[in-house]
Amino acid sequence: MSKYNRWKGVFDSASLTGSFQNLGTVIDFPVLKVAIMNASDVACLITDGSSEDDFEIPANGTVNIGEGEISGTGTGTKFVFDKSTQLQVKQKTAAGTGNIIVMAFG
Repeated sequence: MSKYNRWKGVFDSASLTGSFQNLGTVIDFPVLKVAIMNASDVACLITDGSSEDDFEIPANGTVNIGEGEISGTGTGTKFVFDKSTQLQVKQKTAAGTGNIIVMAFG
């Protein structure tokens, strides 16, 4: 039996600006599951540095993404984030009060 690797990033929404800032350290494993919790009073945008759309997390909102199999192809598991991903966060409208918390498992 094996356990998930775990990573946690926390960002104080009072420090949000209009530019992306690092949210925690680099995640050093491929991420299978992630929970993004915005326990603040303002919306935020989170990027993984890819060309995909940013995650928009509303004030007091949560996004959960779980692992998934590529159906019928036999090519294995899809990852939410690749190994060595640096998540970054910025304000949607303004700085706020409260924390933005990301828990990643892989």
